[in-house]
Amino acid sequence: MARSFEYKHPTTYAEIVEAETRAHARRRAELAKAEKMIRAIESDLKALCDQRVPYAVSSYSMCLVDVRDDISGRAQYAVRIAGGIFFETRDLLPRALVALGWIAERVKLSKYDSTVVFRRPKTQVRVQVDASVELGTALTKSEACT
Repeated sequence: MARSFEYKHPTTYAEIVEAETRAHARRRAELAKAEKMIRAIESDLKALCDQRVPYAVSSYSMCLVDVRDDISGRAQYAVRIAGGIFFETRDLLPRALVALGWIAERVKLSKYDSTVVFRRPKTQVRVQVDASVELGTALTKSEACT
């Protein structure tokens, strides 16, 4: 039987340092797991940087996510890249990926935003980004989305 764990907020300096050390170790493990895919997209990240397209490297970005369609299928991993947090800059990253030749493989629409999985042609390298509903709908209707 699993133990129940009650979260205790750190209150002393030693507890705060210990909590941050654990968080840092988790993040390093996420980056190590995603290293192969991140190295595969380094040239595209440099191109995005040269175009001044914002993307994050924080805790909710640059980690592997499973993007398979159904639970019974084979796992398909993508690097999650968080774009701009502001509404005006949200579509810059997906549009730049399309301009770099990435193919919109899958689009999941929700009420307020959409999640797009892009794949580099002729490879298994995938990235997942957020986009507006309008851009997600346009990518769904385009012939680039398979």
